[in-house]
Amino acid sequence: APFVAGLGAMTHRNFMVYNTIGGILWVSICLGAGYFFGNLRLVRDHFSLVVLAIVLISITPMIWGYFRSKTNHADKQKSH
Repeated sequence: APFVAGLGAMTHRNFMVYNTIGGILWVSICLGAGYFFGNLRLVRDHFSLVVLAIVLISITPMIWGYFRSKTNHADKQKSH
């Protein structure tokens, strides 16, 4: 984020404000989700599956991008 903020010529003050707000929101959302979902019996009883689902959801964009780049590369080679 600091690299992109620098490229976008964001002032240090604006960066710190957005960074602080983002950090507070991130912690609040994660704590709130943990509190509410952690009290659900389904989540407590199958916590390892919940963690596995979080990991799979987290890496899905990376896998999607990999396959898109492969198909785009193959399409470009066919056109040459």
